[in-house]
Amino acid sequence: MPRISVVIPCYNVAPLVEQSIRSALNQSHPPAEIILVDDGSKDDTPAVIQRFIDAHDQRLPTRIVLIRQKNAGVSRARNVGIVKAGGDFIAFLDGDDLFMPSKLEKQLALLEAHPEACGVFCGLFQFMDDLDDMERAPIQNVAPDPDVRHILLHQTVVVSTVMVRRTMLHELHFDETTGHGEDTVFAAALRLRGPWRMVNEPLVAKRTRPGQASALTRHAIWNTRTRVEFCRQHAAEIGPQTARDIEDDLWRRIVSALERRYWRRELRELPAMRDQLAKLCPEHLSQSFLARTRLYPRWVYHLKDRIVGRPPTADR
Repeated sequence: MPRISVVIPCYNVAPLVEQSIRSALNQSHPPAEIILVDDGSKDDTPAVIQRFIDAHDQRLPTRIVLIRQKNAGVSRARNVGIVKAGGDFIAFLDGDDLFMPSKLEKQLALLEAHPEACGVFCGLFQFMDDLDDMERAPIQNVAPDPDVRHILLHQTVVVSTVMVRRTMLHELHFDETTGHGEDTVFAAALRLRGPWRMVNEPLVAKRTRPGQASALTRHAIWNTRTRVEFCRQHAAEIGPQTARDIEDDLWRRIVSALERRYWRRELRELPAMRDQLAKLCPEHLSQSFLARTRLYPRWVYHLKDRIVGRPPTADR
């Protein structure tokens, strides 16, 4: 029977990690091992995990292992887990996310039916505290067999939804030099080795928490830069013209996102973001009115309020 390893990076998730472990353990096709890599947590995460391991019946099909490292980032934690994993297939789960009970079984069946595939992913839904508190709304822009362009532009493949063949990870790892977008370029790099397949069901619950990196405004720029650098490094494999087109689309999208923040009056970090884009993609920013206008022209907001019939806010 094929062996599945589940790699779970953890950082300061003491109140949540036991629920994540149980979701990986209580699968209709149980994994052979669950490898938890604590990335130098400052809370009680390692103690919570160790108590769970001590109480776990080692006669069950799944072995649970805790590895501790100094804080080095989630990519380093995932890479350590990959090295330690002994399974034929490796699935990833963040320490605050959850697997639905049939996730591993359905992904394994699809991978075995498609030996040409680099890996499989599945649908997901977001939640905060209870599984149904965000109505299990599915993510958008999902393609069952996304190409590199689709992955880089839409960030379709989320790591907690992924299962890959161990043989596909030869000389391939998560980029430890950046803390933004490393999961997207990992999925893109795998796509260069073979097609993705998708179980079109929401089999992963992705927890949304205040302060997550993906919620920070500056994260969008750093994430875009990581994907652009991937295009440049792999231009020969992607195709030089396709790589340039993807890069142009990425920069245009982030400039458009900056403009949307302007019109929504989210101004606190806007000057710093504009300065960053002036260095990273000056030619794309130069085509935006934000490159040549004040960031806080009250008369523009007042005019827009009149046009859309919105009452002016107190600070405008």
